Amino acid sequence: MLRAARKDWPQAENFAPSPERFDFSVARRRAIVQFLRMAQSARRTTPMSDENDDDAEDAERAALNARLQKLNAALRKVDEEQAAAEAAPRTERKGFTRAMRVGLNAFSEFVGAVLVSAVIGWQADQWLGTTPWLLIVMLGLGVAAGFWNVYRVAKPKAPGEE
Repeated sequence: MLRAARKDWPQAENFAPSPERFDFSVARRRAIVQFLRMAQSARRTTPMSDENDDDAEDAERAALNARLQKLNAALRKVDEEQAAAEAAPRTERKGFTRAMRVGLNAFSEFVGAVLVSAVIGWQADQWLGTTPWLLIVMLGLGVAAGFWNVYRVAKPKAPGEE
């Protein structure tokens, strides 16, 4: 029964990552560098038996050092690219964020003026019994106040003014 179930399982080679899709993140690269350093320090502490082993270990240590330096250079390059990528969008989006801030501020000023005046007009109609008229008048005043607030918020400011 177990053999029959195994036949239905996908083959292991289907799960192997292809070299194009396999990408090391910075954390993985740092873990590899740390592992290589630990391996290098562990090899230094083991006793040596004869000269052939010493030559082989020296060659292996030199290869590990070269690999470690190559990985460190790659890590520095990735860190520099990330720092450059993080710094660039901030300067590009500065004008966009200011425009969004001004636009949202103008929108909230307009909506706030209209809603507050509508509530005041509706409540005054309820108290005085003039059902739609004060609401209509206050809505008109609210729209006028909203446009005035939008103008005040969006107008260009003088260099000393803020």
